[in-house]
Amino acid sequence: MCLYGLEKDKPEEFKAVSEEYENFAKQDPRYKEIANVFLSGMKEHPEITTLDINCGGQAKNWGEMYGLGRTLEPIDIKYFFNFAEKFGFIKIDNGTGRIYIN
Repeated sequence: MCLYGLEKDKPEEFKAVSEEYENFAKQDPRYKEIANVFLSGMKEHPEITTLDINCGGQAKNWGEMYGLGRTLEPIDIKYFFNFAEKFGFIKIDNGTGRIYIN
């Protein structure tokens, strides 16, 4: 199902699909692996911002450095950030892009 425009056009359906996706991520061992990689990298590089990660590619090799066994792909970054704040792993300052680990 394509979610583009669904939040505005059909908010109940969007909420249901969003909750289903969130519940999936909570149970997904792959999400947990990716989250551990990001949290390890952020602890070692507390100065890193979302811009550095999304555009600068500084986190790309974290997957190899922190046990994932491969480089991080853009989809991994999106998957992590989609839920990380909601799950209480991090807090993002939207003004500066700074990431704070909870």
